[in-house]
Amino acid sequence: MARTNEPIVVLGDSIVEMAPLPLTLLGVEVVNAGIGGIRASELAVIAPRLLDGFKPKLLVIALGANDASSSGSDFSNLLTTLRTYTPNLVGVSTTNDPATLVMMRERFHQAGVPFIAPEIRDDGKLPDAIHFNKRGYETWITSLVDQILRMM
Repeated sequence: MARTNEPIVVLGDSIVEMAPLPLTLLGVEVVNAGIGGIRASELAVIAPRLLDGFKPKLLVIALGANDASSSGSDFSNLLTTLRTYTPNLVGVSTTNDPATLVMMRERFHQAGVPFIAPEIRDDGKLPDAIHFNKRGYETWITSLVDQILRMM
């Protein structure tokens, strides 16, 4: 990733990787750090390499699509790791799976990290029923940007 002063870094899975994120918000660069197939446990291991040299203004943790088998401790460990880079964290779900959402909400709440779960309806998804189409991304990105702007 290119280095910039205090960017907003969006960490996450393939939903993030394919997302047409804005390049800046309120003059702050937005860095897309999505990695297809990644889970919370893997992101906790790789995040230090991804964030080396960064002092993010805000870290967005966008996961869930690959985390049905993840444990709550996977998210707790990830949040602990990411807090070493900035206290400004926000979580956003990339899934509508009820059990995964409950677990994620609990762990983000316990860590004092805001968490949003935009509901992406079936008409907002591709035929694989996981990834978003244009309509799904419009909903997801609007929710994400609104949350980021509330925090800035």
